[in-house]
Amino acid sequence: MGTHGRTGLKRLLLGSVTERVVRTSDVPVFTSRLALVDESGYDHILIPTDGSEAATGATDHAVVIAEQHDATIHALSVVDISALAGVYGVGTGTSDVLESLEEGCEQAVGAVEERCADRDLDVVTNVAEGSPYRVIQQYIDDEGISLVTMGTPGRTGLERYLLGSVTERVIRTSDVPVLIVR
Repeated sequence: MGTHGRTGLKRLLLGSVTERVVRTSDVPVFTSRLALVDESGYDHILIPTDGSEAATGATDHAVVIAEQHDATIHALSVVDISALAGVYGVGTGTSDVLESLEEGCEQAVGAVEERCADRDLDVVTNVAEGSPYRVIQQYIDDEGISLVTMGTPGRTGLERYLLGSVTERVIRTSDVPVLIVR
């Protein structure tokens, strides 16, 4: 599906058919914001992962595509340090919380690395800190990523508006195609 990549007030007023399909589809949705698609294939595939079931499903799809295109898989997990800003009373335990989040991210990229090793695929792993969708966008630009494959829990209603969606932000801002698996 094509997407206009609208942001801000325009997106809120007009909505997005693509985002609605992504949230409700039982099959993977391939989105592209650009009219021109690079036909040279996918040589670097990014899997942003938090270790969730949705991310695992995205990994399965990325592995198949990587095998077909002899691509390198990039597994990226982001410690969302902005989430800690709203946690009150953490005090001296902040470093413990941060360490725990980093450990979870290491496990998430480790699982992708194991899956790729089983299929004899090249894999690069990275754990970073920051705002997830911004870190993902920067990684896409820095590493020459040609396809992003990511999972989404498909939240709807109030939960979606309160929690936001990293996947939707990546879809709206990415210059490369994004395959979304729910």
